[in-house]
Amino acid sequence: MRRPHKIELWSEAEDDFDNSHTYYAERSEKAADDFYQHVNDCLDRISQDPLTFPVLHRNIRKCTVPKFPFIIFSKSMKS
Repeated sequence: MRRPHKIELWSEAEDDFDNSHTYYAERSEKAADDFYQHVNDCLDRISQDPLTFPVLHRNIRKCTVPKFPFIIFSKSMKS
């Protein structure tokens, strides 16, 4: 899916995703695939309409990944 709003990931966020994906892959290929898909779905939703997510603090928003204990924090940047 094309993402209308550009998303930039911090290296720490990428590391957290990689570590979590590895954790699930060591337990179940299906769990790892599901985790990957749910995170990508969340990133697509954030890109499509970033303001729909609840504000956690100032302009930091929170998207909870379904079925996994994983949260994506986002911050809208002015172009």
